[in-house]
Amino acid sequence: MADAENRRAAILQRLQQHGTVHVTRLAAELGVTEVTIRRDLAALEREGLLVRFHGGAVLPHALVRDVPFQSKLQARQEEKQRIAAAAAALVEEGATVALGAGTTVAAVARALAGKSGLTVVTNAVNIAWEFSFRPEVQLLVTGGRVRDESLCMVGPTAEEALRSVAVDIAFVGVNGISPEFGFTTPNQEEAQVHRLMLSRARRAVVVADSSKFGRVAFALLASLRQVHTLITDTGAPPALVEELRREGIEVLLV
Repeated sequence: MADAENRRAAILQRLQQHGTVHVTRLAAELGVTEVTIRRDLAALEREGLLVRFHGGAVLPHALVRDVPFQSKLQARQEEKQRIAAAAAALVEEGATVALGAGTTVAAVARALAGKSGLTVVTNAVNIAWEFSFRPEVQLLVTGGRVRDESLCMVGPTAEEALRSVAVDIAFVGVNGISPEFGFTTPNQEEAQVHRLMLSRARRAVVVADSSKFGRVAFALLASLRQVHTLITDTGAPPALVEELRREGIEVLLV
């Protein structure tokens, strides 16, 4: 019993440090089988100390739920503006740009004002509306079913539109960032369309403030291998930033 208690204490310590844990990594670090780790995670979940996912677990407060778009508009505005300015600096004149949904990506759209000759592809209703007033921008709207929670267009129509294009750079937002679970969002349809958007870009960029680190949402938007650059603020946990960099992701702190 003492060994089990020590293991579970070690698991909780790692959860407090990183927000997420992975079964395979825990088994290697603690010198036990994956079956043993899964049994430990199940016991800790019964106590309400974590929430299990396939392949690992997160702290209960780290599990991200879908939040209405309007409630996110006022959050972390200063950080979003800095992130947006850094994102806009990556976009060259005359570039083709894909913009996903979300309040941080909307800030990127505003920061692109003044860039000439852009072609913009978006599946976000609010971003399409904003660019519709810019005659210097060629605008392609994917179409699709609109999710009220994010103003994001999803489904086969949106996906087919994205499959027919290739862009220089794509920007998407996420709800969770974890070395173990990758980049996640609460809705599967939204994850699928944004994953496709990233795949159609020469440079795939995630824009997200530091509150998203160590958190996990239900649906995988992109693995670490599918993202070239992450732009976040200086509040990001240094240990997690370095882990992402070791995985080959360029992390820009602003």
